[in-house]
Amino acid sequence: MTRTFSWLRHAAGTAAAVLAGPVLVVAVFLAFQGFIPASVAPLLASLTVLLAGTLGLAVAVFRSRPAGLAALPRWLLGGAAVGLPVGLVLLVWSDTAFVRRVGVGVQRFEIVASPRPASCFSCQADWDDPMCLRVVGADPSAIERCWGETPVRRNRLLWSMAFLLSSGGVLSLVALVWCRSPAPRAVQADKAGEARHGLFLSHASEDGEFAERLARDLAGRGIPVWLDRWDIEVGESLLRRLEEGIAGSRWLGVVLSPDSITSPWVRVELDIALPLEIVGEGITVLPILLRPCEVPLALRHKRWADFTVSYATGLAGVLRSLGLAPRSDQVPPK
Repeated sequence: MTRTFSWLRHAAGTAAAVLAGPVLVVAVFLAFQGFIPASVAPLLASLTVLLAGTLGLAVAVFRSRPAGLAALPRWLLGGAAVGLPVGLVLLVWSDTAFVRRVGVGVQRFEIVASPRPASCFSCQADWDDPMCLRVVGADPSAIERCWGETPVRRNRLLWSMAFLLSSGGVLSLVALVWCRSPAPRAVQADKAGEARHGLFLSHASEDGEFAERLARDLAGRGIPVWLDRWDIEVGESLLRRLEEGIAGSRWLGVVLSPDSITSPWVRVELDIALPLEIVGEGITVLPILLRPCEVPLALRHKRWADFTVSYATGLAGVLRSLGLAPRSDQVPPK
């Protein structure tokens, strides 16, 4: 039941992330469609919705990862930091330079290329651009014949690029906010672990038999244990399930052996958990020494549970780290 609820919540968040961009674009077009030149409005609508969909998919990929903003691609950060101000400056300049308002009551906006050449026989030389546009009409080809096909199309392209840069920058800002890690972030360090529970057991496949024995002993004492062979179903994404498991765990127990210190998956799990421990996200990494090996440098400052002496000795150390007193029959002899 809990897993179903978690899946539904994740699916709802993903759907909202994918739809956030297109919904924002629709809102922008509804609010500003009266100011968008008619000759570029259809193309801009299509391109901006495509951009929004791309950002929405990027959000869906990165949103549930514990790294949150740190996992976002650099181009998304650049889109917000560079695209928005540059796009707004270009949009204001191009709007002033070659967008003309036509009409008195209901106005429309058209892109032209000033100065109007003398070859425009539809308008008198002393007419301004809005007056000439009222005579020429809204047909894009007629406007190109009067002001020149090449300069008009160039100005339309410049204005469209400025609009896309601006809208892309806005959408990037929305994506940056939306992509923050969904894991609750505590205000006080001593409450950082309240949203976490249980132990994530990291191990090499060669140590799977030991890991399952330890997991069963801990589970029998009421400690929820996340173990890959228990918690990953066929067809599920390994990386996503590992991230979700670590994000919800209070402890990460890493089984140390000559096999695990060379395991890329164990390294990935440590790379996720150690930064969270450093910034006080409520997870503690517990080294569990199964066989003598070169302990990773990032763990050498920690005291480890030593299973090289005996299983009972190591289990007693793990239980103490979890706040549980070992049973009397598992206290190692003095």
